[in-house]
Amino acid sequence: MKNTFLGKMCRNGHGNPLTGNNYRYKPTGECMECRKIKLEERKDNEAYKEYQRAYFQMLRDKRPEKLAEYRQTQIRRGHSQGRLIDPDPNK
Repeated sequence: MKNTFLGKMCRNGHGNPLTGNNYRYKPTGECMECRKIKLEERKDNEAYKEYQRAYFQMLRDKRPEKLAEYRQTQIRRGHSQGRLIDPDPNK
């Protein structure tokens, strides 16, 4: 995992109690377990879902080249096998 490093144990107790180490996310330094929990909570948040819907609608309407670039990035990363994960319920 190139975006992680082995750091100190999390203040929430995540990590290996024997070694006192924990995997952390490089860009922010946050604990991987805390990050996972935060992302799961975000998925269930209606305000975040509404934000995503509005953002993708803006891309479809005003910046189709940006949307095409996003799709190509997702394909290169191996996500969604080339289909856009779009929260638009109208499709």
